[in-house]
Amino acid sequence: MKSYSANINCGSVKLFTIATIAVLCLLVIVISALAFSYHERSKKVAAAYASLQKGDSRERIIQVLGKPDEIERCQKVDLSTRVNELPFLQNREECVEIYWYLSFLERWGFSLSADGKIMNKAYNVSY
Repeated sequence: MKSYSANINCGSVKLFTIATIAVLCLLVIVISALAFSYHERSKKVAAAYASLQKGDSRERIIQVLGKPDEIERCQKVDLSTRVNELPFLQNREECVEIYWYLSFLERWGFSLSADGKIMNKAYNVSY
């Protein structure tokens, strides 16, 4: 009887080991695929961001990048207390909305005027 129960235990340990290795391999594949897709999206958005310039239209942004991941309404900013901040805050009073495109720990923004033209661009890492 001892040899029979030893074979069962040995078989279940092998099965557990194989299942664990299979799950770990699947996990590595899924994580790699996610990392690759974020990297590809980041490259695509960065290239489009560089090609879009002040004065380009809202329609041009959507044509190049698709629908934004987030649309933020602009708020009035007191620039006298935030003089050293990014140029992105300049002309904030004229800004109507900001289109944000997101990737893992990165985002690209386009601030748009009332007539739908790009006023400023922004890029944030680890927001």
